[in-house]
Amino acid sequence: HDQFIFRARNNIRIIICLEPELFRTHWQSFPSFKKNFTIDWILPWNGEHLRSVAGVFVESYLGEANHDPEVAAGFLATLHTAIHQFEPIYQNLKNFVSPRHFLSLLYTF
Repeated sequence: HDQFIFRARNNIRIIICLEPELFRTHWQSFPSFKKNFTIDWILPWNGEHLRSVAGVFVESYLGEANHDPEVAAGFLATLHTAIHQFEPIYQNLKNFVSPRHFLSLLYTF
């Protein structure tokens, strides 16, 4: 029993996903966050990386068709990043556009 408790304490991992504002509040309210947690920031991909990843999907989808995969990949990358232009219009909705959302967009094709 003691061995189980020891191993559980040493190996437990908890993932907490928070919005930046909420994270700041919790960070200040709970000082143990600072010394006991590892923080991984997931940053958005830049346009070049988005086009590169989309290019792989588009080439496999288009196959031998006479379409330019660069144009389609560029369109998908632009579509993904354009959502930030609409944030002021939809202020009540939180738009968290991440690489995972981009991959979901690609899988729809």
